[in-house]
Amino acid sequence: EVSNQLEKLILILHKEEYFGFMDSATDYVDSIIDFIFSSLETYPKKNSPKELNQFGKFYLVFKMNSATSWYIFFDFDQNKNIYLVKSILNNHSREIKYLNL
Repeated sequence: EVSNQLEKLILILHKEEYFGFMDSATDYVDSIIDFIFSSLETYPKKNSPKELNQFGKFYLVFKMNSATSWYIFFDFDQNKNIYLVKSILNNHSREIKYLNL
């Protein structure tokens, strides 16, 4: 589901003219993916508020630039040491209000 969400994000970023070239939109999304793979195990995770638990029990913040931060929500199985990224939202998403930023 998250991989579909990221594929759609590439199309939206290009269609809405945030990026003039598809390659630029792809590079932008790739930087989110790179952050996830490089930081999920080591970056300090935060507990999601109960209103956002459907997105994941934990989250990380990736500050892409001065205008946009991405919130990566995930679950973690400590016994199996497995991370499951369940959703990705940005600071423009209405649900982010529950993080009390």
